[in-house]
Amino acid sequence: MKTLLLHSYPFFFCMAISIILTNITSHVSANDYRKCYANNTYTCGTITNLTYPFSGGTRPEYCGEPNLQVNCVNATVPKFSVNSVTYRIIVWDLKTQTLTVARDDLWDSVCFSSNHATSFENTVFHFNGGLANVTLLYDCTSNTQPTPYREDCGGGKYVYYAAGILPSNYCKSIVVPISENVAKDVTNDPSIIPKALQNGFELKWDQSYAECSTCVETGGVCGNNDALFGCFCKNGTLCQGSKKISRMIMLIATTDYISRKLHTSTSSTHYVRAFCNGESFFMSFF
Repeated sequence: MKTLLLHSYPFFFCMAISIILTNITSHVSANDYRKCYANNTYTCGTITNLTYPFSGGTRPEYCGEPNLQVNCVNATVPKFSVNSVTYRIIVWDLKTQTLTVARDDLWDSVCFSSNHATSFENTVFHFNGGLANVTLLYDCTSNTQPTPYREDCGGGKYVYYAAGILPSNYCKSIVVPISENVAKDVTNDPSIIPKALQNGFELKWDQSYAECSTCVETGGVCGNNDALFGCFCKNGTLCQGSKKISRMIMLIATTDYISRKLHTSTSSTHYVRAFCNGESFFMSFF
């Protein structure tokens, strides 16, 4: 077995390794990931077995995707917020990685919209197929009604609504998806749109599903470690499959590649020897 003696740049080599290892271990130890094991699922009202990508209840934020925390309102209604809009969870199906949600600001009345778009950009969610759209128009400045279907919001204010996507030349507008199951009824009778919005629409999450499935199959639980996907072992440490572990493996592979290029090692286990503060140490690369 041969060793690689780093005569040229020992200080910089040692500093780089130290920074990388410190970064990895400090983030792993910052949170107690054993809590993700102890509180792997979360129940709110009729919605049971809420788990990754959500946190909430006794599940700390790092047990789910960043900023996907479920609040159990009045111990019955699970809600979470995305891009300044709060949604109610109506149906949750972990096996199919789908959930049905409805905008909370339109639940009791279409008059109280937050005027934010229904958007799931920069999240693990995307709209599932089979959806239709409805348009809500607010604060219209023309005396011409854009659609005959409206709700009186008081104070001379009205909200207008219709199936499909309407032009909004002189109104503020938001477009909200609805389930395909009620789309035909809404097209035939747009007056039912306020009620149809309570049926919600379906989302699917699959960005991290393969990683999470592999993690669970190997006995881990899913969460996030410094906003990266993390697979955590029962003792709270990072398991294989976590992206920080993958980065470390990449570092190891790169160092091994360099050592091979320098023709300094021929055995299956490679050692790098460096001098830090006048002392030598060995690192084993697999």
